[in-house]
Amino acid sequence: MDAGRGRRVDRLRAERRETATVVHCHKHWETCKTNGVQGAALVAARLALKRAEGAVLAPADGPGSLGQDDVRTVA
Repeated sequence: MDAGRGRRVDRLRAERRETATVVHCHKHWETCKTNGVQGAALVAARLALKRAEGAVLAPADGPGSLGQDDVRTVA
């Protein structure tokens, strides 16, 4: 892997960590728990949102757009 690609991978990983923190700490999840959505139902809700079409946005610095197939490829 060349240095440029390595820097891009590092930047994307950092962005993924930041985004995951925002999503996991969002107040919405506390509202779910308050309303009785817990355990497996809460996990199912998170997974459904993760896999929803449009959940993955196009990168700001590149052409095209990312879709769920791109996420599955990377995962």
